[in-house]
Amino acid sequence: MAGQTGNTILLQVDTTGEGNWVDIGLQRGLDDDRQSTLINMSDKTSKHDKVEYGRFSSTVTLSTLWPIPGSETGLAVLKNAHQNGTKMQVRLTELGNPTEEARVVVNQITKAGPDNAEATWSITMTVDDGWTQL
Repeated sequence: MAGQTGNTILLQVDTTGEGNWVDIGLQRGLDDDRQSTLINMSDKTSKHDKVEYGRFSSTVTLSTLWPIPGSETGLAVLKNAHQNGTKMQVRLTELGNPTEEARVVVNQITKAGPDNAEATWSITMTVDDGWTQL
């Protein structure tokens, strides 16, 4: 099986909150950062650290997102969510199969329109309350 490339990951957004999924675009650079903070449970009985899992956080950055023709509605929904401070439901689809959904806060949206090259978008989102595996 060939390795997965960035342009096989599709971002979709639920434009109505009722499962109306709209394709936003394929992307060429995905950073899916999932972290757990650690709680230090050490005491004076041992020189070694004792740790437990604390809070979990997840941030997704889609850099060089190439909008699919007709995706203007979905992009507008993401831009409005960012502008108005509302949360959105998004879905990641990999190799044609929906893999995960999450409620997100859109941290940043950037449009790059270089001279004599295609315009692309970069979107950074923070996941609210974790991913749901599909």
